[in-house]
Amino acid sequence: MIIKRFKIENFRGISLPIEFDLKNNASLVIFGKNGSGKSSIVDSWEWLHNHKIDHLAREGAGEADYPNRNSNGENTYLEVEFTDPRIENIKIQYNKKKIKDPIITGDYIAFKEKAKHPFHLRYKDLQQFVYFTKTDKYKYLAKYLGFDPLISFQEKLLSAKNKIEDKLNKFSIEYEKAKAGLKEHLGNDNPSTADVLAFLNTIAINYKQPTIDKLVDSKKLIFSLKDLVANDPKAKELSTLKDLEQSLSRFYPIHSLTEKIKNLETLFNSLKADEKSIKDLLLVNLYRTSLEVLENNYHDGGPCPVCDEVYLGNLVGHIQNKHHTLKDLQDKKDEFITLQNELIGIFRAYTTKCKQITQDINGYIEFNEFASLNKLCSDELTKALAIIEKDIIDIKTINISQEPFVAQIEQIVDFENKARAILKDKIDILESDSSIKELSNDYQRAKDASTAYFFFRKLSKQVTYLSNVKYNYSQILESFNNFIRDKMQESFNKIANNVVTYFETLEEDSAHIKNPTVNLITGKDKAVELEIEFVSKKVSPAFKVLSESQVNSFGLAIFLASIKIFNEDFKFIILDDIINSFDAHKRPKVLSLIKANFPDHQFLILTHDQIWYDQIQNRFPSWIKYKFQGWDSSSGPKYKLAKNSIDEIVDELNDDESISAGQKLGRYLEWRLQEINQNLQTAIKYRIDNQYSMIELFNPLKKRIKDLLSERHPLYKLFSDLDGLSSFRNYSAHYKNSSTSFTSSELLTVVKLWIQIENSLICQSSTCDNIPLQYESNSIRCKNCGFTLDKL
Repeated sequence: MIIKRFKIENFRGISLPIEFDLKNNASLVIFGKNGSGKSSIVDSWEWLHNHKIDHLAREGAGEADYPNRNSNGENTYLEVEFTDPRIENIKIQYNKKKIKDPIITGDYIAFKEKAKHPFHLRYKDLQQFVYFTKTDKYKYLAKYLGFDPLISFQEKLLSAKNKIEDKLNKFSIEYEKAKAGLKEHLGNDNPSTADVLAFLNTIAINYKQPTIDKLVDSKKLIFSLKDLVANDPKAKELSTLKDLEQSLSRFYPIHSLTEKIKNLETLFNSLKADEKSIKDLLLVNLYRTSLEVLENNYHDGGPCPVCDEVYLGNLVGHIQNKHHTLKDLQDKKDEFITLQNELIGIFRAYTTKCKQITQDINGYIEFNEFASLNKLCSDELTKALAIIEKDIIDIKTINISQEPFVAQIEQIVDFENKARAILKDKIDILESDSSIKELSNDYQRAKDASTAYFFFRKLSKQVTYLSNVKYNYSQILESFNNFIRDKMQESFNKIANNVVTYFETLEEDSAHIKNPTVNLITGKDKAVELEIEFVSKKVSPAFKVLSESQVNSFGLAIFLASIKIFNEDFKFIILDDIINSFDAHKRPKVLSLIKANFPDHQFLILTHDQIWYDQIQNRFPSWIKYKFQGWDSSSGPKYKLAKNSIDEIVDELNDDESISAGQKLGRYLEWRLQEINQNLQTAIKYRIDNQYSMIELFNPLKKRIKDLLSERHPLYKLFSDLDGLSSFRNYSAHYKNSSTSFTSSELLTVVKLWIQIENSLICQSSTCDNIPLQYESNSIRCKNCGFTLDKL
């Protein structure tokens, strides 16, 4: 199954409907400079396949950002017509009411049965494969082997395991505290019920209270002792004072907040001075990503595709300035949010503490002022909290450093020593009576020991239970990890031969590097480690010997091999600017790989690289070609059906646009001369700056043709005819000089001869589709079918 037609409207950078009719099952190549709307096409296909767009989610853009700005979420869709009559049409449309659940029309289940695996690859995906960690490479491999759902479930299992461990750690800490309390009261941190009963009954006998033989009856004993204390006013007061002493220990320390609050106000006022930029901070990640993909050759002037502002000069410079400004602002905002969150936590904690201590000290005349202070402070803190809890955009002003509660907190801080001294004096006086002290202490010991033992037993059961759960869960997770590892390895084994073939096609000039493979590490530290055979020795990780371009070859080989094996019933592949980090000489090899291994597949290739675009046109002349000529915020991409470069040059010359055509012809001839010289292994005088004039490329090629084919060969005669044109010699020397003009008729003569030369240097066999002829065994021949230009 492949594609007949697809149409997009009101999606991302696309506003007005844009439709591509892939007649005769043709592939499609789209050329356009960065910012012209190409990526929106790839995004729409990912939306169809996954109902989400991962790279946008990583940058903080969600489903609400999918509709074009002008659409208000209306009529946002991708509609596709397939060659499979059972599926025929699928349409995915934005759902304003439930944005994560798009409206699907057609047999989507049948589509997903055929398109099991991702069929789109971006430049950024290959960069991820090159530069990201071994763990991120694992995710890359899982994605392109179709294991995203399993990996997502695995991460949920791991998250649940971490939560179990966190809860177990929390209970274990509390368990140890309970044991420490038992050790303090009983001298034993792991007592039996009998030990606790013996301890409590000793106290009961001392005060002539009934002994107990069940732990559940300990409450009766505690209440009896409490009554004894209550009936003795001094013992009761001593017990209450000791409880209050514990309350103070829970309340303090309290710290001054004056400096933190003033710092928050200073940061806020600085940020609020540029409120519009605060809102623009939503774009900071988009600016950063834009800088990663844009190049300096973007057209000058016009609306910025990121912020819609009209700019003068270079787009990259415009975005760099925007990003730099917003980056400084973002750092300041991050500092504000960190301090804001810290103060929110402190305000909440202080509010709770103030309310509790006010309740505990109620009734003590010595603490009336302290209680009143805490009550006022609690109320004021609640009001201040309501202000700083808001998002910075929603806060109008922060002016709380002069509020009464700030000074009240200072007074509360100062009151600590006075409060403790008051309590100590009262306790010391009461404890001077040993009988009162003993009764109060025994009541406290019985109560604390009984409570500690209750928590000890409860926590012991919880710790034991969670330990068992953790063990069993770990076994399940380990089994699931092994299952995924085995399945991924099994899947990789299925594509391994193709990966090797594709990699070695791309790296045929690197004979010392071969047999790429992947080692999988699963579990908590799941990762991928690449292995390569280098000079007949296995090297892992492969980064020890591979360049960036070679690792890109590895990643592309894995993607294409996965598509071929796992999407065997859906023969459609999208490649978005994937050659950006490939060496120039390797780009034609990508086309050779496609030609040799994917003859029955349909491709959608998007690029901003003119040379790569021309190479595709020359190699696959039957592909449909479009050019995106620009973008504006009201209509989206400006596009048209395109011709190859040489045909566009001829059209301009026929329209007597000689200046524009001359500039394009010069760039085209230099590129083609370099490519042909490389194919024929022409000896060219070395220049350290690697800058060659057209004549410096043409003359050695002409001699090379003469040496390999003889002066009598028709191809050499074409070179001689071209060299004999005074217009060509003059043009070759001066085409870069804008003050030198050439007529359209002069240039047309040059172009017509050059077209004959080009056609002579490609294989004319119907099975080869314009494969360039190359030097091999002292001849010029097609490496695919063996066709050879005979020497005369």
